[in-house]
Amino acid sequence: MPIGATPSSAYTRAGAVGTLNGTAGTQVGASLKFFLIAVKDNSAGAIDLRPEDDATNEVFEAVIRALPQGVLAYFAANAGTGVISVIVDGVNAPGATELRDNIRALGATVGANSIDVRGTTVTEGTSFTVA
Repeated sequence: MPIGATPSSAYTRAGAVGTLNGTAGTQVGASLKFFLIAVKDNSAGAIDLRPEDDATNEVFEAVIRALPQGVLAYFAANAGTGVISVIVDGVNAPGATELRDNIRALGATVGANSIDVRGTTVTEGTSFTVA
């Protein structure tokens, strides 16, 4: 649909019906939640997830399984930062503290390589960026 065109009644968006009704810097789609997960060991050292995503039941998979149902998308940085960006269905989704606690509860010997994830942090986002 071209910019400025009026959407038909078939178009609906979370938070608005028939109109985008958006403001720059404000999230449209209140039914979504965004989280930034930084997988870290108990000494707050970042875990490089690249060697932990190429086989079944490694750290990357364990962290994703610890997330709530309703995960819509996730993206792990191709770097040694341990960062995973997650978008979840916001309806009944837990908060950042509960997600952090779920991941930390996996413990000090996660996956085939016995990786410590007890220092993981989770931050609830207020926006997202696509690159």
